[in-house]
Amino acid sequence: MKNCLFLLLFISQFTIGQTFPITKLITNTITKFNIPFQDDYVWLEDMKSESTKNWVNSQNEVCNLHLEEIKKNNNILSKIKEYNSYSSNGLPTKKEAYFYSVYTKEKGKPSVLYYRKNIDDDAFALFDPHSIYKNFFFTKFSL
Repeated sequence: MKNCLFLLLFISQFTIGQTFPITKLITNTITKFNIPFQDDYVWLEDMKSESTKNWVNSQNEVCNLHLEEIKKNNNILSKIKEYNSYSSNGLPTKKEAYFYSVYTKEKGKPSVLYYRKNIDDDAFALFDPHSIYKNFFFTKFSL
């Protein structure tokens, strides 16, 4: 069982995992405070060198490709359009002595106009195109 799990993880690494640019290792020993240590990436500290600029550009390409993929999967505008297609109830507005509100049942279908005397009362349909025009309105003027 462990071997199957290891094999599955190993295969998924090559099929699903991202491929990053290879960063070259240049061994360099630095001594600070009489303590020697090895820094293989000291060449990246020179921001004006061509090799550093090329490495940064290749890293940026990988990053930008990943960000574009995320934008496609999590597009906010498409989510707003999707949620906007659901039924919606407009906020009541007061005109003279009554409160009026609009309720849309389906995207592309005409809205129903409701009214009420007080804001807490039940709303009554004032104009319902569904009951007046039946299927005529929806086939001739659908969006």
